[in-house]
Amino acid sequence: MFLNESLKDIPWKMVLSVFVIIIISRTIVVTTITYPINLKRTRSKITPSSQMMMIYASMRGSMSYSLALSFPSHNQAIATR
Repeated sequence: MFLNESLKDIPWKMVLSVFVIIIISRTIVVTTITYPINLKRTRSKITPSSQMMMIYASMRGSMSYSLALSFPSHNQAIATR
């Protein structure tokens, strides 16, 4: 998508809307999963700042993984097994 000759050809509305949808869904998933975990924990609960870090770190990890898979390399067949 980003290999076009001009920046005018990129569907920016779609790119931004997909990014917003991903951020919202990550937020919902992380808060939904950490809520029952915090109910069971007695000592160290997962704080909202830690939850925000999980949302950000998961986005970084998934983006890094997808970029690594798209990078031309002789080891690419090993990573997709």
